[in-house]
Amino acid sequence: MKRFVRRPKRLLVGLLLLAATAPQLACDAFEPTWFAVQDLVLLHSLARPEFIGMPAAYDFVGQQAVIVERPKTREPFDFDVAVTEIQGEFHAMPAGMFEWFDIRPGIAVDSSGINFEDMIQAPRDGYVTEETVPLRKGWVYAVRSRRDFRGCNMFGKFEVLDLDPAGIVEIRAIRNPLCNDRNLVPPDP
Repeated sequence: MKRFVRRPKRLLVGLLLLAATAPQLACDAFEPTWFAVQDLVLLHSLARPEFIGMPAAYDFVGQQAVIVERPKTREPFDFDVAVTEIQGEFHAMPAGMFEWFDIRPGIAVDSSGINFEDMIQAPRDGYVTEETVPLRKGWVYAVRSRRDFRGCNMFGKFEVLDLDPAGIVEIRAIRNPLCNDRNLVPPDP
């Protein structure tokens, strides 16, 4: 019968080699990736009872439309911006306006006529967190998301493509996946 002989030097060298290369391997494997494709999303006005159960909000952390009335199973705060109408005009509502949401995502408006592609960085401050923001076709809006599970804010932008009088807003949106990074342009591949 052969006896197993431990070789502490080999084990130690292997562990040191693994410890030295693991950080480089982990960074590539777990680094968030940009998706250059913008989401085209239809959001339904919360002000219209016929749209109950339809997506009326957008989650910039998860990059998806959200049904506000759906019971929350995991995280009660699952969106950043919702769409409503006030006196016949479409408005964006930061999620912190909902009384049961103890979060502070914000919206910054750029009404200067800048193109979606030309907004390359989200502003550092100036985000509206506790009042609605009028939505206008062609305007570009920067968003600072709620904090995610890592304690990070995500920054993104959206452009209003269409304001349908029937109560539907079409937007395109993109967000930076990196923690607290205000850059809004995906890196070159």
